Amino acid sequence: MNKNSRNSSKPPSTDGYEKPAPKSLRKKSGKKAGGQTGHKGHSIVLDKPDRIERIYPEHCKNCPHRDSCANLKVNDSCYVVDITVKKEIGTFRSEQGAKDFLTLKSLTSTASKSGITAFNALLSLFHVLLALED
Repeated sequence: MNKNSRNSSKPPSTDGYEKPAPKSLRKKSGKKAGGQTGHKGHSIVLDKPDRIERIYPEHCKNCPHRDSCANLKVNDSCYVVDITVKKEIGTFRSEQGAKDFLTLKSLTSTASKSGITAFNALLSLFHVLLALED
C-alpha cells in the first residue's frame, strides 16, 4: 500500500522527495488555451532603422566578395534601440516661500559657523517667536 503522511499517521519527513500534485482551485472556463478568437493582438511598432550593420562569419572577414556572396543568408536580426535619459531635478516656491527659505538657511549657516546645530538654532528661533506672540 502507498502510505504517506496524508493518508496515515506517518510523519511528513518520511514522505521522501516526491510531493503530491497541487490541487488547483481554478474552475475550467471551457476556452482553449492561447489567444482567443476576435482578440486584437498587441506588438511593438518599430521605426525603420537608422543604420543596418551586417555581421559576417569570421572566415569571410577579409573576403573581397563578401557583400555579393550568394551563400550568405540572414538567419537572425534584432533591433537595438538606444535611448537617452535626461534627469532634471527642480523645485517650485512662491516668492515669500523663497524668502523664508533663504532666511532660515542664513540662520542655520550662521549658527553652524558658531558651533550651534541647525536644530538648536531653529528651536531657539521658535522659542523667541513664541515669546513675542505672548
